[in-house]
Order: sequence, then C-alpha cells, then structure tokens
Amino acid sequence: MKTTDLQHSSFSDTHLKHYEVRSSEFSGRFLKWFLEHIMRLDTQEADDACVDAKHDKGIDAIYADDVTEVIYVIQSKTKVSDKATLGDADLKSFVGALKQFEKPESISALVAETKNERLKQALLRSGIEEKLKSGYEVVGTFITNVPANDDATTYLSKVTGIELFDAERIANDYVDLDVDGGISEKFKFDVSDSDVIDYNAGGASARIFLAPALNLLKMSGISDGKLFEQNVRLSLGNTKVNKSLRESIRKKAEHCNFPLYHNGINVLCGEIVSEGEQAIVVKDYVVVNGAQSLTSLLAEKAKISDDLKILVKLIEVKGDIALSERITRNSNNQNAIKARDLKSNHNIQQRIKPAFPK
Repeated sequence: MKTTDLQHSSFSDTHLKHYEVRSSEFSGRFLKWFLEHIMRLDTQEADDACVDAKHDKGIDAIYADDVTEVIYVIQSKTKVSDKATLGDADLKSFVGALKQFEKPESISALVAETKNERLKQALLRSGIEEKLKSGYEVVGTFITNVPANDDATTYLSKVTGIELFDAERIANDYVDLDVDGGISEKFKFDVSDSDVIDYNAGGASARIFLAPALNLLKMSGISDGKLFEQNVRLSLGNTKVNKSLRESIRKKAEHCNFPLYHNGINVLCGEIVSEGEQAIVVKDYVVVNGAQSLTSLLAEKAKISDDLKILVKLIEVKGDIALSERITRNSNNQNAIKARDLKSNHNIQQRIKPAFPK
C-alpha cells in the first residue's frame, strides 16, 4: 500500500465499500477498517470497540487486550482533502481526552456523566475500571488517513503514551491479502541445523523441518503481501496473537524454545528443485498459513537471534490448484485457543465451579 492510497478520493471506493452497511460516514468506515486490518480485531470486536458518536468524550473506540494487559483508547481524524496533513491541534485535544483514563475512579465518573450509550456500555462491558486497578497500561492510539506534518512530529516527541498511525505508518503496516498470491522465483531454505522429515501424502510430497527465522525473512513478498494467498485473511489473526508473538521474539532467552510455542508455517511450492544436507531449493512458492508470524518477525527483525527457528511444512503441489485450495482452507480453519479459554481453567474458576450445579 502507498500513502496516497489512503486519500479520501480513492480509499472509499477501493477499501471501504464493504463497510458502508456498518457505518454511514467515511470516518466510521475508516475506523472499523483500521481496527480489523491494522489491529487485527474480528468484525464483532471492531463493532463493539467503536463508540464514535455525539458525547463520546473525545474517544472513538476503546479496546482492552487481556493478553498483553493494554487498554487502547483510540481517536480517529480523517481528512477529505488530498493535500491535507495532520498538525498538533488534534493531538493536543486527544491528550486531554486521555486524562480521563489516568485513574480508575475517573471511569465511574465517565460512565455516570456520558450521554453516549455506546461509550458507557463499552466501558462497563470491558471492565475498564477494574482493569486499570489491576495495572493495565493505557495506550492512546491516534489514527488518520493523512501524513503527519512537522508540528505533529515535534509535539509527539515531547509527550508519552500516544501511538500515532498516520498515513505513512498505516501504509507501512498494512498487509494486502487481496493481491495475487505467490512468488514466481526460487528460494533456498536453510536446513543445515535441522533434520528433515520426508513425507509422501499421496497427493503431494512434503518436507517438515526447522528453519532459521532470519532465513525465512529473506522470502520475497512479506511486506507487500504478495507472499500470501488472497483467501487466507484468517492467517493474520488478531492483535492478541500478534502481541504475544512479538513479546516472545523480544525475549532472547526464549528463542530456543520458540518451536515449542509456535505452530509453524505452511509453504506451498510448485516444485522442489534440489535437496541436500544444507538446503532445500524450491520454485514458485506461497505461504498459506503463517502471515501473522512472518509479519511479526519482520517487525521485530532487529531482535531475532540465530537461535530462533520456525517449524516449516513445505508441500510440493506441482500446480494442483484444487489441492492448494483445500490445504489453504483447512490449515486456516482450525480453532484457535482464545484468552477466555485459558481463563476458564484458572484456579479461581475451578474453585467456584462446584457451587453451580449443572
């Protein structure tokens, strides 16, 4: 994606048509698009997070990530003019809105005062007051479809607690899965430090091995999305998964354990060109499950050591489109374990369970 792609004149028609039934205005559609494509929330989470309406107290969306214990307070400012930029005035106003989240007791006052029913319900449903008491971090997230100017940059250098997603940041972070998938070139997988399982499934030949993360990041098409099939939108997951992945990547001591936590990636190729003890060379390849992993790795590339390896399932499909589609669909439809599943097994939950007869 280019920065100019986010301009009002083109973005509405190319990316926001799907959102017209969920929001009547460009600003609302842009906000929901951001929540789903940049923060990786699902549709219901995005709709629940949005509180943008009259009397919203300067808050357009609020989302609590219970895995990383972060409360995201989000404000969106969109511009119609293609020549517009973001200055510091809107950012200063947002800093004022964030003061409402400095103390837990402020949330009770906010619930009582606001005439915005969406905001009230979001605060209560997400348990924002209790989460602030338990130590959740508050991150102010300001989003806009235009680039930030020098005034905005200077102001942000003097304040803390605000993360800006202007047009340049959004364009850089967005992975477009609607582009044609696949890379029509050769790639060499490093297997010098891994055993390789050679498996013939009947319909296709597969290799299973551990590859260095730094080796995998040399694959073309990660940043612009060309490496990923157009119908594997689920593979990016949501922000909970991405945040957990990035936390693991940042902990160097955990790199050797990464294959124990991570499901690995699935790579389809048209042909395995050559194999040896050091490398497997393939031609015409595509990642059908693992976009979130590779984009998270790319974002934390500076933190990656040689000890961080990823499980790779390499499948030679030899141009069998029907088989490729079945592999793609099935590998992306497996149920994920969500935070609420883990909480249901918490010792407190287990202690109170006998008190409620079935």
